[in-house]
Amino acid sequence: MLRFTYKSGKNLHYEISGRLDAKDLCRYYAEIDASYQQYGKLMLSVTVDDFRGYTGARALYLFFTHEPALLWKVEAYSLQGGPAWLRGAVSLLGACLFWIRFEVKKIKAT
Repeated sequence: MLRFTYKSGKNLHYEISGRLDAKDLCRYYAEIDASYQQYGKLMLSVTVDDFRGYTGARALYLFFTHEPALLWKVEAYSLQGGPAWLRGAVSLLGACLFWIRFEVKKIKAT
């Protein structure tokens, strides 16, 4: 499941949980493209709870074909939560993609 919880100008916040399917990704990329067309480079913030990957070949195909273009549409990206492997991958991207401000936080258990 992927759902947007806050949108204001170029600031978008969304939440991810479970597995993402092709419908989730189609809606996500459409929303990103529309916001980018209207506001320019975006500031994305995501909260992740129990992300378990993608549901099949079509979802993976959408991810791998759309994600590279997304990297040029983002000014800042903030990740809160998610599994350690995801936080590590985003941190690695942050070290390589100097034109995007990255922030990665582990959500503390309460």
